[in-house]
Amino acid sequence: AGGGGGRGGAVTKRLTQHVVTRWYRAPEVILLQQKREYLGAVDMWSVGCIFGELLQMLRENLRSYQHRKPIFPGQSSIPLSPPTLDSFPSMDQLTVIFGIIGTPTPEEIVNVDNDRARTFLMQMPKCLPSPLKNMYPGNDEQALSLLRGLLQFDVEKRITVDEALSHPFIAHVRDEQNELKCQTRIEEIRQDNDLDFEFEDTKMKMDTFRALIIEEVMRYNNNHHHHHNKHINKKTVDFV
Repeated sequence: AGGGGGRGGAVTKRLTQHVVTRWYRAPEVILLQQKREYLGAVDMWSVGCIFGELLQMLRENLRSYQHRKPIFPGQSSIPLSPPTLDSFPSMDQLTVIFGIIGTPTPEEIVNVDNDRARTFLMQMPKCLPSPLKNMYPGNDEQALSLLRGLLQFDVEKRITVDEALSHPFIAHVRDEQNELKCQTRIEEIRQDNDLDFEFEDTKMKMDTFRALIIEEVMRYNNNHHHHHNKHINKKTVDFV
C-alpha cells in the first residue's frame, strides 16, 4: 500500500496504484479504482492473461509456440503514462483490452465509483467483444468459457479462485485432497498469527515511516548501524 500525507502529519493509507506489469494489469488497476476487498480479482485477471498465452501453445491456435505473445500488448497506460495528442491511442492498454473483451456496458460503467473514471469510459469509442473462437480455433467452449470468465471487466462478474478450480476445463486434473491439506496448513499458520496483516492498517506519522525504513535498511548494513544510532532522533518514532 502507498501512503500520502503532510510532513510530520498522519499518513492516509491507500492501495498502491501503479502495480502489475502493464500487459497483465486489470482494468480497475489501470483506472486507479482497485479496492482491497477485490484484490483477488486483480490476480485472477492476470491469470486470465497468462492462460490466454498458454492456449497459444496449441498448434491449432498458433503454427509455432515461438510466435505466441501477450494477448493485451499495450504500449501505454492512461492515466499513468505521459499525455499524447491522441485522446485514445490505439495501443493504449485499455484500448487493446476493450478491442478483445469489448467496452464496458452502461451498467458496468455506472458501477465504477470515480466520476472521472466513469466519464473517461463513457467517452471511449465503443466496440463489441471479439469472438474468442477466432483467436483460439483449436479450443472448445470449456476453455473459452474459463478464459471469458477470467477476463471480465466487472470484478463482480470475474470468476474467483474457487470458481476457476471448479470449472469443467480443469476438473479432470484437479486434486481436491491436496487442496484440503494446503488449507489445513494455512489455518495452522493463521492460528499462529503468522498471517496477521493488521499491522498494515496502523496509522503512523510520516517521520515514523522514515525511521522504520532506515531501521530496516540498517538491519542489513551492520557497518553503518552504530553511526546511524548516534544520529537518529528517537522522538520521530511515533504512532498516531
